[in-house]
Amino acid sequence: MNDIPKAMLADAYRESLPIDHRESLVDVELSAPESGPGEVFVRIEAIAVNPVHYKIRTHRG
Repeated sequence: MNDIPKAMLADAYRESLPIDHRESLVDVELSAPESGPGEVFVRIEAIAVNPVHYKIRTHRG
């Protein structure tokens, strides 16, 4: 059961921009972290997004 990915997708903060600016957060691919002694690797399959934040980011509010 060693299906730990070598890379992961993340949203990254690169520069100070208004939160509704398209590039205030950008998608990046990073090397997946490795778990050390006494640690576990947890795979995140889904997250919750606050509807208000979604509307701000997509200019629907």
